[in-house]
Amino acid sequence: MEWFIYLVKASACTVLFFGFYLLVLRRLTFFKFNRFYLLGSLILSSIIPALQFEIKREIEIKEIQIPLVDPNLKPISDAPFQMINPVAVEYQYIDKPEINWEKIGFYFYLGITSLIILACAWRLVALIKCTRKYVKTNDGLKLVTKKKGFTNCSFFNYVFIDENSLSENELQVLLIHERVHAQQLHSVDKILLMLFKALFWFNPIIYLFDKALEQTHEYEADDITSADFGNQAYANLLFRLAVAKNDMPLIHNFVKSPVKDRIKMLFNSKSKNMKKLMYLLALPVVFGLVWLLSVEVVYAEKVVPEYKLKSGDVKVMDSAQAKSNTIVSQKQKIKRIVRSDTVKRSSRSVIPKINSFKKITGDTKNKISVMQDAVIEIKSDVLRAESVEWNKVTNILKAKNASLTNDLGDKTLAKLIIFDLNTGNYKSFSGKQDFKEIEYKPFSEGSKVDYKGDSVRFSKNKSIAYIYGHAEASVDQTRIIGSKILINSADRLLKAINATIISKNQKPIKADSIYYDISTSKAKLFGADLNP
Repeated sequence: MEWFIYLVKASACTVLFFGFYLLVLRRLTFFKFNRFYLLGSLILSSIIPALQFEIKREIEIKEIQIPLVDPNLKPISDAPFQMINPVAVEYQYIDKPEINWEKIGFYFYLGITSLIILACAWRLVALIKCTRKYVKTNDGLKLVTKKKGFTNCSFFNYVFIDENSLSENELQVLLIHERVHAQQLHSVDKILLMLFKALFWFNPIIYLFDKALEQTHEYEADDITSADFGNQAYANLLFRLAVAKNDMPLIHNFVKSPVKDRIKMLFNSKSKNMKKLMYLLALPVVFGLVWLLSVEVVYAEKVVPEYKLKSGDVKVMDSAQAKSNTIVSQKQKIKRIVRSDTVKRSSRSVIPKINSFKKITGDTKNKISVMQDAVIEIKSDVLRAESVEWNKVTNILKAKNASLTNDLGDKTLAKLIIFDLNTGNYKSFSGKQDFKEIEYKPFSEGSKVDYKGDSVRFSKNKSIAYIYGHAEASVDQTRIIGSKILINSADRLLKAINATIISKNQKPIKADSIYYDISTSKAKLFGADLNP
């Protein structure tokens, strides 16, 4: 989608630049300055959206440290208790065939752009064919006699004329006019505009740029030519040749631009040189567009400790005092307010540390934050994701198109990683994958291990494979299916959790965990259901 965003940004630039030209510069008689402004603004419109600048800003977050152990607090009962693992919620990713509108749109845009470029190339070739026979003049112009089609016009230093329709004096005036076009390389501008119209064919402003630039070319040539022949005589020649028409966009026709505007500009008073300073007003437009379209502010959290309480500062309150929304210590008042609607966290809950993100949006009512291109630390792991959604009510964090790197350097790549910050556990899902076969070097005796799962990651030395989700592994004629499978090629051992083992000519056996020795083909089952 980046190509579409680029085209939209570039089109927005052309709108602002051309609006500035209409409001401030169009009436000025500095035709060369106007020409370079129009060309320069088109080039800047295509460059600014492609630029990327980052400004990093830190957000200070004050952290209050309160000790968890106080000598005045005693347990309610000395009876032992049992830790119960939470039941994991199964998430299933089902890939459905979808129409890729982005790719269809890109090919549609590319097809029309290619057709326009081919049409321009065909016109250029046709124009070059007409320049084979010419007569060179003393001032470097090459005259091509042409009675039909486009006449009394120029392309670089080639001038196409119809001698029968012009007197000798009129021909001299036309040649001086076309010589200005050739010397100022106005045809280069025409070719550049053709390329811009091919790239931004959907943008109506680009055609206004084309018309304004061609008009500026003619104003500049008229201004220089009329200085030798006089405004009145030159205006009469424009009127007489105004009936000529042509459809070749790459040439400069003597009377193609609106004659009324050209004659009116001939008799207008010249702008004062001080008005050239008005072109500097375009700089704020340029800087504003760069700031809006090319600069991204990246926020990073900076944790600053505010208070650190000793165990003696904690006061045990009765039920009536506990209803207060503000905790007051014996020695000082803490400014942080603990609200009654705050979500309770277990002692095993994890607080993620947000290192950076490019953009954040949120739903304050439901307490949901969504971060784009985020980098987050969760315990000793580093999470990088294209999009992260953090529900602070359920304390569930979902990362899409993510990678997770632990302190050992092991990396997990997945389409979706879901963290339960209450327990510190996570699940990763990569959608459906093709069945893969992998042969470990230690199994050189002939044993092969096939596997598939929602996500797979390896240890640094590639000796251990972790398969998550709907995991399945096959060794010779034995299949093991589970929620998590570990394959250790060094120990020649396969471990599975919440698993089912299926062997040839035997009934499937379910177990809480299965240890399978690949060397001996023997399995140890824990919590097995031997009477299915």
